[in-house]
Formats: sequence, structure tokens, C-alpha cells
Amino acid sequence: MEKVWYSVLLFILINQVFATDRNCSPLDSINSCNECIRCHGYWCNNPKEPYRCVATRDDDWCVSHQEPVPIINDVEVPGTFFSRKFRTKTIHSGMDLFEVTFPYKGEAKVTISSNSTQEPVEAFNTTSCKDGVCTVSIESQPDTGFCRNDGRVEEFYTIAMKVNGSDEEVVMRNHVPCACECSLHVEVRSTKCSERGNFSCGTCECEKGWHGETCELRDVATGGTKGTTAGAGHACDHGVWIDSKCQCNEPWHGDSCQQRDTKFDYRCKGHGIWSDGKCQCHGHWSGEFCDTCNTRGDIAACSVRNEQYGECSGHGICECGCVCFNNTIGSRYFDPTNYCEDLCMAISNDCDTCAFTSKPGRCDECKFPLTRQPYVESRLEERDELNRDMWVRCNDTLDGCTVEYVAMRDDAGETFIMIVKSCDPVTGAATGPVAVTVPILLGVLLPLVAVLAAAGFYLWKNRTPPLPLTDPEYQNIDAEDCTGENPLYKPPTSSFKNPTYGKWQ
Repeated sequence: MEKVWYSVLLFILINQVFATDRNCSPLDSINSCNECIRCHGYWCNNPKEPYRCVATRDDDWCVSHQEPVPIINDVEVPGTFFSRKFRTKTIHSGMDLFEVTFPYKGEAKVTISSNSTQEPVEAFNTTSCKDGVCTVSIESQPDTGFCRNDGRVEEFYTIAMKVNGSDEEVVMRNHVPCACECSLHVEVRSTKCSERGNFSCGTCECEKGWHGETCELRDVATGGTKGTTAGAGHACDHGVWIDSKCQCNEPWHGDSCQQRDTKFDYRCKGHGIWSDGKCQCHGHWSGEFCDTCNTRGDIAACSVRNEQYGECSGHGICECGCVCFNNTIGSRYFDPTNYCEDLCMAISNDCDTCAFTSKPGRCDECKFPLTRQPYVESRLEERDELNRDMWVRCNDTLDGCTVEYVAMRDDAGETFIMIVKSCDPVTGAATGPVAVTVPILLGVLLPLVAVLAAAGFYLWKNRTPPLPLTDPEYQNIDAEDCTGENPLYKPPTSSFKNPTYGKWQ
């Protein structure tokens, strides 16, 4: 027990040393969403919220404007020797504790190794064995210096464990949010920032020489030089006041250097704008002329979570980030902020268990709103304003069962699926809703008619045959069997003699 407390204490002390890489205290002084996430906080996109970055979220804090923290679904895989051989999980704040058990006799020698796409992450373990079963507890936590300022939204670190005498390995792949999704959507020289800064995540990032909530205040010390003439004040937005007029920096012009000339942007290779004598680069581009693509650690700009899909999920090309195709099936759903992930991948990664095992209705366990509806074949003809199919066909495998379904997402972000074909978990037989059409009706009625015809023929074939005329039952009928008087018979009242009777004999 003393060893356990010693390891925890050592972990906390080392974590405090590493935490000095980034000043995260106090959180309410942070005015950047990315910095807030890297400090394990939660961000509010509403500029009117007094506390934009907080450590914990109250019910009445930043209602409807909270920036979602990127997460992935927890996945665990049992092992043959170890109780668990693989796990993936999102680590946003706090310490991660992972325990694994295994049978062992003698002294177990545990080996721990780690690698990361960012700064190294320390991992500590304790081992205890009793009655032939050993338990290993592994503790880890990325410090506040794990995420670099020029990094991507999501990063990973991996911890591996091996024990002498076993070829099996335990792997923990931990996902770390390092930036905000909203930071990927920037309004360059936004009107919300008085056209003097870029707007994202509810905050203005002002150009050099300006500050304030909307970049409305000029910083005289670093901005244009202010002079006076005829008693009137003058300031140059992007230049200096010389000889009674503004001398503008490239690419600015105008009386106050307030207008930008876009002809200088060619210097930035199409990946940025020329401002104040230098390139202001977009997205992941950097360098003097925005000709360098930023990558982070060993993660390429167009890598994917599941390598089986290929670069940009097979739905785009890599140019310092994924550029998604817009003219292929399902392209309306390709996500440029997530490696051009399509709708089928999104459902498979985040909602498959809930969507395919529950009954029709709302699925509350997904990262995004999803509703399962009964299958209606006629709905597959629905198209959007660009005449693209709204529904895309998907398939997935869950617990050995292949599920075929169609999916769509409306303009409000609501996702809908309809199961076309699935597996009966008991018999394994294929089941699923079927659209009643003429071929199906004929396929049902024709066999029924054939069965009825066969039954009729069988009954006719096996009917009791009639008695033949030579049967003794007919031959034994004599006169005495036909005695009796007809009560309706009347004797004739007149007679007639035929004169020709017997003439021709």
C-alpha cells in the first residue's frame, strides 16, 4: 500500500513540474478557446459570458453556447492472457487509471513503454499478486504542455505493457483534445472585429496595433503614429503620419490606410493574405510566404483514425489538410474538419451500437442527434436543392452481423437511418423490412395457387369411384323390387286408332 501512495505522490509532483510549461491559472483570465482546451478547461462561445473559460460546468453557465470538447467512444477488447488487451479513451482532464489482471505464478516482471504525437507522457504502474492472479494499475495524465500551440484539434498518446512469459501485449491508446473545432472556422477581417481582426470561437484576434473586444481600440504605442494639423487629430490604421498625410504600409491605401489592396495576396501562394508587409497565413499554412504546411508530431495533416479508409477517408485530396470532393455519392456529408469523414463512417464510429440494437426512435447515446425510422422505400427518391441524393447506402458489422441501412442528415444537423437488412441475433437468419411490390405479391400468390391446385387434384384423384353396370348390385334388381302404385297415375279417357298401322308391313 505504501508503494501505491508513493507512486501517486510522485506522479502528482512530476505533473506539477510539467504543468509549468503553460500558464493555466487562473482559467477565467484565458481569452482563447484553444488555450482553454489545452489547459483542460471548458470554453463559452458567447462573448457576453463573464467567465469564458471554466474548470467545471454549472447548469446555468453559458447556456446553448458551450464549445463541445472533441471526444471518441471508449473501446475495450478482451485478451487471451490479459483481462483486457486494448483500450481507447478520451482524456480531457484528470488522471487516467487503467487496471488489467492476468494469471501468474512466481514473480511477474512488468515492462511499460509509451509514445506520443506530442510531448512525452509519463506513466506509472503498481503490481500486486495474490492467489495466482496479478493486477497491474497504470496511471497517466497529459500535462498542460502536451498540446503545442501550432497543433491540431486532436492528438494521441499510447502506453504499452508486457509481462515476462507472455507474447500478448496490452495497448492503451488515449485521445487528447488539443484545440477547438470552432478555431478551424475563421472569419478573416470580420466585420465583427471592425475589419481589423479575425473572428472565431466568439472572439476577435486583432491585427497588430489594435485591441478591444471588437478591435475598436488603437494601440498608439505599436500602431500608426498620430500627429496633429490645424488642431485636428489624425491616425493611420496601417501606416505612419508624415508630412501631413498617412504613409501606408503594403497592401493598405486610403486617407487613413484603411483599405486593403488584394493584388499583394499573390505573394502568399494563395494560402494567406498580405498585411503590414508580411503574409498572414490561413489554416495549417505557415512560413514567410505561407508555403509550409504545418504537421504535428508524427501525425500527417491528412491522416485518419482508421487507416483502412486511406488518405482523407478516400473522399478528398491532401493539401495541408483535406480538400473534400463535392461531386461524388454522399459528398454533401463529407466533413472537411474530420478528414472528409462521410456519414456512414460517422455513424459507424460513434453510434453503431445504439443505432442498430435499439428499437426505432431517438438514439440518445450518440455524439450527434440520430433517429432510427421504419424503412420506407419511396423516401430514397428524396433529393436536395442541388439534385443530390439525400439518402446514402451504408453497411456495418456488429457482433458478426452485417447490417445494411440508409442514412441522411437534414439542414438542422439531425441524422436519420432506416434499416434495410439485418440479422436475427437468435437464428442468424436475415430479417428486415420489405417493400410490398407487384413482383413480391406475385411471388406469394403463385405458390399459393399451385398448392391449392395440387390439393384439388389429389382429392379428385382419390375420390370414391361409381359402381359399374355389371356390378351385382345392379343385376339383382327384379320386378318384385319395383312394385308399387304411382298415386299420380290416371288411366286414359279416350283412344285413337291409327289407320295406317300395320300397312307397311
